[in-house]
Amino acid sequence: MRALHWPVFRWTLYVAAAAVGCTDKPQQTPSLSEVRDSSQGPVVVRFTGSARTWRAEHIATIGVDETGELEFGTVRSVLLDGQGRLFVVDPSLVRVSEFDSLGAFVRHIGRKGTGPGEYIAPYSLASFYDSLALFDPYSSRISLLNREGRWVRQWTVAMNTGGQAVRLYRASPNEFWAYATRIGGSGVERVFVRYSRSGPTDTVSAHAVLAPRATGVTCMVPRGISFYSDPLSGRTLAVPLPSGEVAIATSTAYRILILAPSGDTLRIFERPIEAALVSDDDWSAEETRWHEWRDRMINAKCDRDALRRPATHPVVEWLVLDDSGNLWVAVRTVAGRSFDVFDPTGSLVATVTGLPPVGEVDPSIAGNRIALVVDDSLGRETVRLYRVIKD
Repeated sequence: MRALHWPVFRWTLYVAAAAVGCTDKPQQTPSLSEVRDSSQGPVVVRFTGSARTWRAEHIATIGVDETGELEFGTVRSVLLDGQGRLFVVDPSLVRVSEFDSLGAFVRHIGRKGTGPGEYIAPYSLASFYDSLALFDPYSSRISLLNREGRWVRQWTVAMNTGGQAVRLYRASPNEFWAYATRIGGSGVERVFVRYSRSGPTDTVSAHAVLAPRATGVTCMVPRGISFYSDPLSGRTLAVPLPSGEVAIATSTAYRILILAPSGDTLRIFERPIEAALVSDDDWSAEETRWHEWRDRMINAKCDRDALRRPATHPVVEWLVLDDSGNLWVAVRTVAGRSFDVFDPTGSLVATVTGLPPVGEVDPSIAGNRIALVVDDSLGRETVRLYRVIKD
């Protein structure tokens, strides 16, 4: 593994600062307290109180128009670039679409096919220098397309499909991570592979074995495997950081581990959170979704045929990085949903309110813009654009 040097993104600052043991850090805002404790091993950073609040302002909803021509089939990936342009990946319609900063349609990029710049089932996008990296697992490649959609180059990758973990992840502006699986001496290993201009470079473990398995349902179908994620139950969330470290959490508790490339735990971020209770209406809606999904699994053999009702909703719903290396943590509490924003040094800088729930698609955050995939009242997938107002 090559040496890692990140002058901008430095999660490692906490290690040196906390080496003396338990210390209190001055409040970042009048109501936010941060305490670090290294007396029991890895540095535990506990946040209490409230961070400053930023609010999200809705700009546009994309995917609904009078003609229906711009409606989406299934959105698999969204990407905002530094200029506010939005790119949407729709594998069911086999297209990648570009929209401007106000949500107006600009063009479709690339086309269906197997040639350079074409794709069979586009899956995920990442920003890369002045180009777009497009992951097409069914073509077993990551293609680079310039902003006009013309082919630049490509890398061959192993076919790899599945849930939202299988995607491209932000790193620095000129690098990205790709989730991959490989066969080693101990069996199947899940890894993040860093890509630079020269191609794949270093690799870090996805550390999926360190947290409990998701409590969803796995079904063997005639043509493969299908999964139901069971969003009310716990699951593992992981995102690689530009430094080569990995942020990982189990959604049932606000406890985020920062792991070294070796897998050792460096720091742990905690907040006391009161989880929202699962109401009868919540459970009824989830059971309806489950039965609709299960009824579509013809001739399937599933590891179980019923969901387990938890007492509370997951606390941590998503982890995602913005284009500046800030870690955004989607949180659900008795007070509602919000995003906590940690800067590259690991400080909790703000809580963002006014955003809809994260579904099953990775949000994209660049500058003061956020794009999320949200179902409308008719069940159609739309992309909502928001602007963050920093009061």
